[in-house]
Amino acid sequence: MLEESIRKIACEKGVPLEARPLVELERGRREGQGDWATNAAMQWARTFGEKPLDVARRIVSLLPENPLVERVEVAGPGFINFFLSRSWITGTVEHILECGPDFGRVNSGGGRRVQVEFVSANPTGPLHVGHGRGAAVGDICAGILSFAGGEVEREYSLNDAGLQMELLGRSTQSRDS
Repeated sequence: MLEESIRKIACEKGVPLEARPLVELERGRREGQGDWATNAAMQWARTFGEKPLDVARRIVSLLPENPLVERVEVAGPGFINFFLSRSWITGTVEHILECGPDFGRVNSGGGRRVQVEFVSANPTGPLHVGHGRGAAVGDICAGILSFAGGEVEREYSLNDAGLQMELLGRSTQSRDS
C-alpha cells in the first residue's frame, strides 16, 4: 500500500525510482500512536521537494481502503500511524486459540527424514558462548523441521577425535622426543 502510494507521487513529480521504494514499519511506541507507524514521508520529502507533513497527507490520501486497518492518521512532522481493526485482531486471536498448538502447522516436510547434527565444542580449545549458541540454533531448527512435518533425528556428536586431536598427539610426541 505504502510503496504504491510513493510510486504514484514519484510519477506525479516526474521523479524516477530506480528500485522499489523502501518503506519501514515499526510498532507504535506509545499508546495512541497506532499499532504500526512509518516515517516514510520524512524519508521521501526531500526527494519530492515537499514538506514531510504534506507528503504524509498525500500518501494517506492515496491509500486504498483496507478491512484490516481501522484508520490511518498523520502525526507530528510527518509520521503516518496505522490503527488495526479491533474486530480483525479479535477474530485472529480467536482463530489462533481455536487452532491451539497446531496453529501455523504445515506439512511441507511430508514425513521426510531429516537429521540435524549438533557438533560439540572443540575439546582442545577454549569453550565460548558460540558453542552453546550452535546447540540452541540446531535444536530450534530441528523443532521447526519437526513442526513442518519432517521426521527429525537429532544427533549431538562428541568432537573428541579428528584432525585437531591428531595434531595435539603429534605435537605432544614431538615434544617428548
